[in-house]
Amino acid sequence: MERVVVGLVLLVVGVVGAGRAWQAFRARGGAVGLRARTLARGGIAGLVLCLAIAELGLALLVDGATGAVAERIPRRVLSVVVVAAVAAVVYAVIAWQEHRRARTAPVDGSARSAASPPAPVPVPPGEPAGWVPPTPQAAALRAARDSGDPDAICTALAMEPLAWRVRVEDIDRALAGPGHATPALGRSHGGRLYLDVWTEGCVPTPAAEEALLCTDVAWYAEVDAPISLVVDEGRPQQTTVDVADVRRWATRRTPRPVDAATHRLRALVPVTDEGPLTHGLACAAHHAVMTGTPWNRLGPRGLDRLATRRSLRDAWGFHGARDWQAALDALAEPWSSGPDTVLHLRRQLGDGAFVPADAVREVVEADVNVERNGRETTDRVLDELRRIEAYEEYLREHDVLARWEQVHTLLAWDLGRGAMLARWGLDADWCDETTARWQVERFGTLARRYFDSWTEFGASYVLGRALWSADQVDHLDWSTLDLADSVRPFTVLTSDPASPWRTVPFHPARPVAALDDAGS
Repeated sequence: MERVVVGLVLLVVGVVGAGRAWQAFRARGGAVGLRARTLARGGIAGLVLCLAIAELGLALLVDGATGAVAERIPRRVLSVVVVAAVAAVVYAVIAWQEHRRARTAPVDGSARSAASPPAPVPVPPGEPAGWVPPTPQAAALRAARDSGDPDAICTALAMEPLAWRVRVEDIDRALAGPGHATPALGRSHGGRLYLDVWTEGCVPTPAAEEALLCTDVAWYAEVDAPISLVVDEGRPQQTTVDVADVRRWATRRTPRPVDAATHRLRALVPVTDEGPLTHGLACAAHHAVMTGTPWNRLGPRGLDRLATRRSLRDAWGFHGARDWQAALDALAEPWSSGPDTVLHLRRQLGDGAFVPADAVREVVEADVNVERNGRETTDRVLDELRRIEAYEEYLREHDVLARWEQVHTLLAWDLGRGAMLARWGLDADWCDETTARWQVERFGTLARRYFDSWTEFGASYVLGRALWSADQVDHLDWSTLDLADSVRPFTVLTSDPASPWRTVPFHPARPVAALDDAGS
């Protein structure tokens, strides 16, 4: 009986493992270079191993059931040897195919644009009249290209992720499940493949059947085929670099610190004041600084569509444009529950003035709602009050709030997220640019209705994010929550002279006192 159980377990493990190995083998089609060969060979090796385990499990299962063991052992050993021999032949064939693949196309060269020449047209050196680099990366790329130093070019490309084209249908299959490839779209000429990539701020709007993915230039170091990257074609900083140069550069470069790309103010240049749109984008600037993305970027449509949709699915539970739209509508509605209820009560007591914590506690304890909702409700409200007071004290110590200043509402947390979510909807290709622009302006208008200044808006956002973060982890002691991650973007936005919170007027539409009416 014991042999039967062991055999059954081995059989199940072998069959399941073989399925996983086959998925890995199929995924090789969307990889390049070393990754393609690793997936192919590792997949076939795992497949053989799992099949051998399954065969051994089947042997034990049959032998245990029949009681015949000795006479079956030579037959089992022979079958394993045969399977291994066949696997070796298949492995050799796969290795030969991958060698041929490396000499041909790690990208899809069939999607060459009719408007593009067979090979990239070189741009003569020299600064074009009136040219303003859209990003520091574009300026560095232009200088590196003119110097002719491949390492300098790669270093400039490594400053920010690069975008490249893929088919929408490939992204949809990748979203549906693992094992589906997203091959890059390129063009071939003279036995060489050219892959169009773009730096941030220079990414064109893709065709209807195409989307964009973003990756670091070091990713291309795995490619060992004759491929050239055509960067920002048609722009003054247009550059062509061979992946062999990228590979050599990658072996010598110093890895960038993990947090080097975050908590920094970035913008696409020139920053034009377009009124409500600029103001709405500035409402999402806290998150943009935290993640190191340009605060004033809107689009293009489908930028990094795969990563954006995965992120919205995992973090927000979105499965399509309808979920995205419903979340935007919910964030645009003023709410008064949980912590915001406590702030509303404190605001009513003080009428805009500072309210001591003891005064709020007395009102909560004596409130008629205690009799209706019970002690549990009162304790929950008091716990929210203690959290708010502790976090506000931290914000005062770090110059987010003045000494006698208090946060009056958490609406900025919703409005800032709403403006950012509108941007992500365009990145996910769930709307067009006109819709995304309207949504961004919508949240900017609401921010002007409920707040007087960027500092007031920012303090509300930081406190709202702190309270939200504490609620995301079960059994977290809220008193140990580190608020530095929320305070640092606020400090950058209020101190950097180029910050939109220093350059874009807030222009309040009505005083903060109107919040009492909204929260009633």
